[in-house]
Parts: sequence; C-alpha cells; structure tokens
Amino acid sequence: MFQLANLAKSKQVVVQGMKLLPSMSQNGFGHVAHTEVKGRIKVAEQLIWINVVPPDGIPRRVAGFSGESLLDLIQRNSIPGMFPECGGGDQELKPYQVPVDFFSAGVACAQCSVVIPDPWYEKCNKTLSFEQTRLLRNNAPYSSNSRLACCIQVRPELNEMICVVGNNRVQSGEFFTGTVPDAF
Repeated sequence: MFQLANLAKSKQVVVQGMKLLPSMSQNGFGHVAHTEVKGRIKVAEQLIWINVVPPDGIPRRVAGFSGESLLDLIQRNSIPGMFPECGGGDQELKPYQVPVDFFSAGVACAQCSVVIPDPWYEKCNKTLSFEQTRLLRNNAPYSSNSRLACCIQVRPELNEMICVVGNNRVQSGEFFTGTVPDAF
C-alpha cells in the first residue's frame, strides 16, 4: 500500500504551482489548468446606457453593448411597443453595417421606428436612403427625428441617450401617450 501511494505522488504534474493528475495535464487531454486570470474583461466599461420611453409612458434605463443595434437592445430588455416583423432585416448583415445589398438586405417593415431627440440625433450613425424610404412609406406618424431602431448602432457616444418608441401599430388600437423626454 505504501508503494502505491509513492507511485501516485511521483506521477503528479505541477502546472503553475498547482498539482494535477497526469490525465488533467497537457500530456493527458491537452488542457492546462491556470491559477490566475489575465486580462479580465471589465463589462462595466463596455456598457452603454440608453433611456427608453415606450408607449406606456414609463421610462426605462437599459444597458446595451457597443456594436449592437438599438433594436436588439430593446428586444433583449423586453420593452413594450416594438413589433419588428422583419426582425431587423437580413440576419447575416445588419442594416447599420455598410455596404448593404439594397436588393436582398435591409429593413423590410419599418415597425421599429423610434424618435431620437436633437442632442443625440446628430451623434447617431448616418441615415441611409433605404431607411428614409421605409420611414416615409410607413403608416405610423413620422417626424424629422424619426429613425429605425434596427439601423441605429449603439456606440459609446450614445451613452445616456433618450429614445422614444413611437406608435408602431397604428391600426391595432394602441395609442402613443406623448411622454415628454424631460421625464428623466
């Protein structure tokens, strides 16, 4: 019994100060255990806060990540009043990623229209021609600051932006409450 215990001790492998069995070492399965984590990801630095006012009038402060669309952020946080039938256009290439093939990609329904107040409207990525066309053809009310949520890319410049979700279903009987963005 004593010899078996000595044999087990001699077969142990030391990796970065940790004792591992041979099956756990790099020779066994190809994986190595690490004792420290290098370069931790700081999620708080990557979060972008967006203030969303849905049609029910209750403002919500939601967190998003840089590089995603405003539509993805609103859907992930289950904010009411958004009914994107096309799901934000082509799933392989989002509308805010240029170039876009205008014949096979892009928005199709314009059911995700939002109103962005002036301080942040200029900071959003530029409005493309197909987005303007969809907004003009939509039955929902349209203003000069209207944009489609699927075409807005969330970026650090938009931190603390106010976004008012419009009445995207005019024929459904839901009415926009007209909440003023100064409610924040």
